[in-house]
Parts: sequence; structure tokens; C-alpha cells
Amino acid sequence: MDDARRHVTAGRRGWRLRRLPRLPTPLLAATLAIIPFGSFSALQNRIVTGGVTDTVSQGRFLCTHKDDPGHVSYQVAYLKKHPPEQPAVYLLGGSATRECFRSTDSLSDGIDTRCGVRTKVRMLASSEQKLGATLAIVDNLPAGHGGVIVIGLHHTPFCYGYGSALRQLHGNEVPVRSPALRDLIDGRLSLDETASIIPGLKLYVDKYRDKRGVSAFRGSGISFYPHRYAQNQQWSDAFTRSRVRQWLIGRGRPGGPFYTYFDFNTALLTEAVTIARAKGYEVLLMEDPQNAAFVGDAWDKYKDKYRAVCDRLVADQGAHYVNINRSAGLVRRDFYDLMHLLPSGRKKWQPKLADELAGILRDHPPPSPSPHPSADTSASPAPGTATVGLIGLLGARAD
Repeated sequence: MDDARRHVTAGRRGWRLRRLPRLPTPLLAATLAIIPFGSFSALQNRIVTGGVTDTVSQGRFLCTHKDDPGHVSYQVAYLKKHPPEQPAVYLLGGSATRECFRSTDSLSDGIDTRCGVRTKVRMLASSEQKLGATLAIVDNLPAGHGGVIVIGLHHTPFCYGYGSALRQLHGNEVPVRSPALRDLIDGRLSLDETASIIPGLKLYVDKYRDKRGVSAFRGSGISFYPHRYAQNQQWSDAFTRSRVRQWLIGRGRPGGPFYTYFDFNTALLTEAVTIARAKGYEVLLMEDPQNAAFVGDAWDKYKDKYRAVCDRLVADQGAHYVNINRSAGLVRRDFYDLMHLLPSGRKKWQPKLADELAGILRDHPPPSPSPHPSADTSASPAPGTATVGLIGLLGARAD
């Protein structure tokens, strides 16, 4: 518990004492002077309820073309306001999950072709997504209609501790609020703060202005690029081998982060699956791609440890597990590094993933679609109502 309290203390003060001083002082001062605290509260409310998507398109919400947290936060907010009436497939996990398929539309088409169920695939994976963020995203998804939540897994997400979960609680990693994450942390660490994401929103707005150089959400729309690597991009063989050993002697060492925080991350994953199942989703625990030519059996003992957790979730929660590495026929030229697929690898992986998802949807057919009740708009300002501060910067939606 002493170790846990140390991390709690760091988490409580992190955004005040560590994060903010790193920002350029003039920019920080200008941001805090121009944007009142109450406006951040209003922005938080608009994001939490999904109202922000009524006035701002995703292209104007993103900080950059590669803004994973902004993309995920916007998609979650949109789903709050516009829950799908057809089965949905949500892909969660880190950047290895983000890079393992060609496109959401082509994956949807592949599922439909195989089982006759028309789905809407949404990419909610993000770079270095921790299991705390995965739980927070699941906590915000609307009830399912026979859909599937895919959670990409490998050994590294089990290495992150209390500080990371507290950063997510405050919206510093993905700007979404999660009562379930707060309750889980509070059950272990006795928090005395609320699950406000205002600290994360302050950092996000500053990043937006730094990257785009315009008033918040009033710039031109930009496209989101889910893929980062072209076919001719690869780490050298020597560097790739060195990273395998680096992980073993760093995070994977005896008594290191993997062993220290494994149980905590297991609890995060278990809670995410529990909530997903309660919302009516099937859950697919998917092994992320792995460059076996370099990894070999070096990481087997870590994978065996979290695979035992997957086995329990399959038995106890009715989850599904798949390791596409065994059948995809991946080779060295399909990988950028140890885990991220290049276009040739995505071309091999996506059909296998579509097969698995089609099988789940075939075995667990969705119920007949029914209309959703009207979304609650009580938290949004009435048409024509004047707003001030940051919310006043939200321009008319431009799709």
C-alpha cells in the first residue's frame, strides 16, 4: 500500500506540478487567462454528453492528422449522441491493434460477406493505449445490439501502474470520463477526488493551439490517418533484435513493472470485459501481431501469464480469444518493427480477423433492430442561446 500511496500522490498532483510547468510559460499564461475554468467545465459536459459532436466535426476537433486521443474521444462522444442501431464492432487497444487492419469500411464489408450481418466497424485504438483507457472507453460505449468489442492484447499493457490509471482518470491520456475506472481505483487506493477530465482538457486545448495555431475548434477540417507506416519502412534487423532484449532487461526483469502491476492491470481488463458483457457485447480478446522472426520464444513466459487471464475470461465471462499469428503467415517484410504491421501484413491479418468476427456474429446473431430513445439534450444549450469562453469558440458543424 505504501507504493500505491506514492503513486496516488503523484497522480493527484501530476497535472498541476509536473504537466503544466512543462508548457511554454507565455502560452500557458495566455491559455489560462483567456479560457475561464467554467468554460472547461462546460466543454467537459459537452464531451461527456456527446453534445460537442453537434457543433464541431471530427476534422475540426483533431489536433493533427495523427491525433489518436482526439479521434477516440470524438468517436466516443459521437456514439453517446448517436448510438448505432445496427451491430457494431469496436477495435480497442494500442497502436499494434490500430495498424492490423486495412480500413474500417473494408473490414465491415468482409464481415458482411462472410456472415450476412451488416456491421459498422469503429477504430478506437490509440498509441500506447493502457488498460485503464480501454476500460474508460468501454465504460462510455452505448448498449450493444449484438455487436463485438475487440481488445488487442500483448505483454506491454500489463506493465503500467497506478500513475497511468490516475492520468487517464483525469483525461490526460484519452479525454473521456469513466466512473467505472474511478470506482476501481478508489477500491484500492481510497481517492478523494472526482473523475473530472478538466486537467486533460486543459492540456488538450493547449496542444490544439500549439499544433494548429488557431482558436479552438475554429480551424479547417483535417482527416485522421490511422496508419503510420509505408511498405518500405522498417527497423533494421540489429535494432529490432536489440529491442527484444531491452524489454526483457527493463520492463520484464524479475520484480520489474510487468510483475509489479500485472494484477492491477488484470483487474482493469476484467472490469472492461465485465462491463462490455453487461452492455450486451461479445468480447474478442485478440493477440496483437508479433514479429516471430525476431521474438521467437523470448516473451513466452509473459504471454503465458496473461493468456491464463484470457482463459479465465473465456470461461467465466463468455469472452472469445484468438491468436491470428498462428494462421496469418506473417513474415519479416510484413512488419515495421516487432508488432506494427505494414500494408502487406494488414492484407493478411484483416481477412483472418473478419473470419473470426463473422463466426462470432453467426453464432450470436444480433436481435432485431429497434429504435433508440431520443438522446437527452438537456445538457446542451438551446438553439440560439449565447455562450461564452471556450464553448463560444465552437463553430457551426462542418462535415
